[in-house]
Amino acid sequence: MNTPDKLLYDRKSAAYALSISVRSLDYLIAAGHFQTRRIGRKVLIPASELRKFVQSNHFQNVSQPKIGLGASPNPTLLSGSEREANV
Repeated sequence: MNTPDKLLYDRKSAAYALSISVRSLDYLIAAGHFQTRRIGRKVLIPASELRKFVQSNHFQNVSQPKIGLGASPNPTLLSGSEREANV
């Protein structure tokens, strides 16, 4: 039987297709690298967005989004000098 290509991928399937972790995919989504669709609470990524991402170059590291203004950072995630500066 001839099955059609998927149009939308959930986060786990998209991460698997890109050979990255779901957490890395979440960071990329938060950074605006993917347009997403929602059906209820489910986050879906169009296949066209995955293809576009694969065909482009990526020079920056995938990392946790920066802490927003006014938010106090989690001291357990800071290095010693950063912890002292925030005291």
